[in-house]
Amino acid sequence: MPVTNRRGLRALLAWLDRSPWLPAIVFIASILYSTLLWSLLPASLRPGINLDYVASYQLLARNILEGPGLIDREGRPAIRYPPGYPLILTGIFAASDGLNMSEETVLSAFIFVCLGLTSAFVFLLARTAWKPLPALASSLLWTTYPFGLWLAMQRGSESSFMVVFLGALTVFWRAQLYKRRALFIYFSIGLLLGIAMLIRPIALGMGLVVSAILWFTARGTAAYLRLSLIAVMLLGNLVAVLPWQMWMYTHGGKGMLLSTGGKASMVDGLTFTVNTDRAYRLEISVPAEARAVQQAIFDQRESLKSFGDIARVLGEQLRIRPLAVIQLYAIKAARSWYASDSGRLEKVALVIQVPYLLLVLLALGRSWRCGGIARQMAVGTAFIALYFWAMTLLALSILRYMIPVMALTFALLPAALRPLSVEQREP
Repeated sequence: MPVTNRRGLRALLAWLDRSPWLPAIVFIASILYSTLLWSLLPASLRPGINLDYVASYQLLARNILEGPGLIDREGRPAIRYPPGYPLILTGIFAASDGLNMSEETVLSAFIFVCLGLTSAFVFLLARTAWKPLPALASSLLWTTYPFGLWLAMQRGSESSFMVVFLGALTVFWRAQLYKRRALFIYFSIGLLLGIAMLIRPIALGMGLVVSAILWFTARGTAAYLRLSLIAVMLLGNLVAVLPWQMWMYTHGGKGMLLSTGGKASMVDGLTFTVNTDRAYRLEISVPAEARAVQQAIFDQRESLKSFGDIARVLGEQLRIRPLAVIQLYAIKAARSWYASDSGRLEKVALVIQVPYLLLVLLALGRSWRCGGIARQMAVGTAFIALYFWAMTLLALSILRYMIPVMALTFALLPAALRPLSVEQREP
């Protein structure tokens, strides 16, 4: 390579290393790509609208906007879901009225902005451990990840959840990189995680998970300071969710955390092949013994009034058919990474997903071997992935619930895409 070309390349890399504009460039490029791809996608290939959006989210948003407040279709307090996403939709619908634009247009614009922000946060997370070009590769891979756009366009709560969730983790990991221990930073992290919990209750335990990550990855920090940071972070969690928790408690949600939908989700996750209440689902094939376990639980669904009732029935099945119960959970564990609620196109999803999962596993291993902040992020990502996986096993085990974890893992992909000697970012 001529000397002038090498100098030009070095100058470009130096500019990339210093440039504060790269996240903005990633943000804009992601929006342009997503908008173009969506406009070119035939209507027959576009995903349907999320059923929760149709049945609950938009209804609650209109009730908030028009006066009745958090009241469901039957006129009861709406405590089936936390209020985060309905409140976001309320703002979107109000903006639609104010701008004299259709709700669909404003909502689509919001979704594309969320996609752009998610890509920018993937870049910033990757940039925490790697040089600019590998970090750009991470954000490019995420931007083109087919399930990210597919899920976003279903109008569910995932897009807004991922912005807040990844935003909190970006602040957290950059605080670890620069050894920042200011209490307000960790209060902000806890507050953001609490807001994420109000959008999607699957994040219920994320405050504790991130606290554990901080404790084990910040060993160079004195124990009393780590405990102080954890306490402040959990306080931020509490400040975010306590008003909703109090409102829910006074309106019939006694003893429930964030929502009353946990029991129904657990029952659905244990009966997904025999649940005749879900007519939109295709038939899902599982071994006969595992199906018998599901049928036995489904037959008793009316008597399952609490988590204790579910545990009791599941315990009975474990005594009667221990291998079948283990088999059922093995199936659920696998389906978490490729399955859909409707059961459609699952083989196609599996074929697409497997290469990504292999890259992720390679990236986790190589990031660990790299040491430094890359190792810390690998440990943290593994903790969070196991948490989401466990939560998915408790409910309906589908890929939709694991997409936030997939976005997080993309920040580590530079370790899989380049040799082990890849240069890490210097603090």
